[in-house]
Amino acid sequence: MRSPDLIQVVRRLQKAFCRLNLAAGNLLLRLGGCCGWCHARALGPVAALQWG
Repeated sequence: MRSPDLIQVVRRLQKAFCRLNLAAGNLLLRLGGCCGWCHARALGPVAALQWG
């Protein structure tokens, strides 16, 4: 696998993870109220950093 291909795959995974993270955060917010919101906020910056 060439390096540019690998970079594209990593970027796609990061975008997918970011979307999944947002969906999980919304679900936690609905299910857990404040507790879910805190978990979503804790996960958010991690996804933002990984997504770049």
